Amino acid sequence: MLDVIKPITNENTFKHIEPIKQTNNILIYIKYEYLSRYGDPAEELYDLKLSENTTIKQVKDELNKSFIFGELDPDQYEIYKGGEQEDKERTNREPQTYYYIYLEPQLIDDDNKTIKECNITGGELLHLKIKLKLLLHIPRCRFNTLYFYTYNTIEDIQKEAIQIYNKKYNDNLKITQITIYYGYKQLDPDEQISTYNIYNLTTLTTEINYGYNIT
Repeated sequence: MLDVIKPITNENTFKHIEPIKQTNNILIYIKYEYLSRYGDPAEELYDLKLSENTTIKQVKDELNKSFIFGELDPDQYEIYKGGEQEDKERTNREPQTYYYIYLEPQLIDDDNKTIKECNITGGELLHLKIKLKLLLHIPRCRFNTLYFYTYNTIEDIQKEAIQIYNKKYNDNLKITQITIYYGYKQLDPDEQISTYNIYNLTTLTTEINYGYNIT
């Protein structure tokens, strides 16, 4: 059984619960950053007390039960090891001389591997890359919930919207093109979602063109 310490953001709301002490356990930190609906950057940090034999699947199961602020949906993320690290000598440096070590992040995508097999050590900081939860309005299909990473393109959203429409209306009149709008701004299919600072729970709208499916 894993013990989760939820992030402390307000002492009047959450109490710090010390995990039950167990032998051969290690403490790791899992962090994610997101852009709030008001455009403000925010982050949350989860502390997990794990054993070396804990599988990645078990880690995800515990995380899925810990998303208490409504910003994340279960299983709509990737876990990464490595990446940006603080200078180990930070405590001995002046603030203006801080620097970071940049490592190539490693995707942890094998749910059957254990913490030990992934070379995750005690005190290590892992990162979650979160999928945005987007509300997409498609004519006749109303609003649809889609999930995309910020590195996905607008074209990826277009393809998903076309599949949704054509699956619901299986007739000879098929969508040949969909235009995506953020407010009144038309979005470029070749651009990434991050280009437009689209945040979690953003509503996008569409305009569709039709063509005849000749069989």
